[in-house]
Amino acid sequence: MSVLARLGKIIRSNIPEFKQKNSPHRERKFRESAQGSSGAANNSREYPDENIAGYYANLELSYGAGLPEIESAWKRLLKKYHPDLHSNDPQKQKTAHHLVQGLNKAHAELVKYLNNQ
Repeated sequence: MSVLARLGKIIRSNIPEFKQKNSPHRERKFRESAQGSSGAANNSREYPDENIAGYYANLELSYGAGLPEIESAWKRLLKKYHPDLHSNDPQKQKTAHHLVQGLNKAHAELVKYLNNQ
């Protein structure tokens, strides 16, 4: 996945205009993240907190993953999109910086959510 595609995912999950409850693309993304890429879609799936489901999607995890999976996905994505890897192109470095901020926010919110349960 390219840096710009990743940035688009983070923007769509954090900007209210993109969080439309009736959006078929968003519902499909949640179902796929909850069930993995294989398996039939279950249209009756409800998520307790849509923001938490978005954070799982930002870290490319299925809904309900535990702390070890969150930590490993966060570290893997930080290594992949770290701004220092794009130091030759200032625009890509700025984009990567925004991606890493979104990853850090998703990680912090999921850790806080799981520790409060």
